Amino acid sequence: MRHATILVAILAFVPLVSAAAQLRPGTRVRVTHPPICLPPTYCVGPRQKSVGTFLAWKADSLVMESNGDTLAVPQDFVTKLEVSTGRGYSKAHAIAGMIGGMFVGSLIGIAIADVTAPEEGCSSLDVTAKRDKGNCLANGFLVGFLGGSLVGWGIGALIPGDRWADVPLDRLRVSFGPQRDGRFGLGLSVRF
Repeated sequence: MRHATILVAILAFVPLVSAAAQLRPGTRVRVTHPPICLPPTYCVGPRQKSVGTFLAWKADSLVMESNGDTLAVPQDFVTKLEVSTGRGYSKAHAIAGMIGGMFVGSLIGIAIADVTAPEEGCSSLDVTAKRDKGNCLANGFLVGFLGGSLVGWGIGALIPGDRWADVPLDRLRVSFGPQRDGRFGLGLSVRF
């Protein structure tokens, strides 16, 4: 029974070690939290993400530098904590590039179709059939839309972005406060 207790204690400590190892001063972090206001004021609003450099864990808050300012996020406010694992392929950049490419490609396709299409209409796949100019513009839009989305996706995929890894906070809580004998104490709790 004693060996099982020791094994459980070791397995419970592994997440603590991995979370603490990821959070060294100077690590780039992204913290999701509700708006932070000064104590007499209560803020209401959507959760926000603060990105910056981790400085330290204080008594009950995470201290980081974000946009040149020092930000202390109360530990109870932290809903998600992520560390940067480097830069690489960014799905968000690829999607943004694709959307921009769709818009620009569509405009270019319409402009080219407008300039090159004769007044009486353009030929379709069947050389004998003629289409009106509206169909030519629709074809130009479609070709530009598809071509622009592919080119935009390719360009967006080449722009690197941050890759993030979650730090499991739901299992780890750190507390610091006064004890019954008047001294301050540091406590760690692990939830299974």
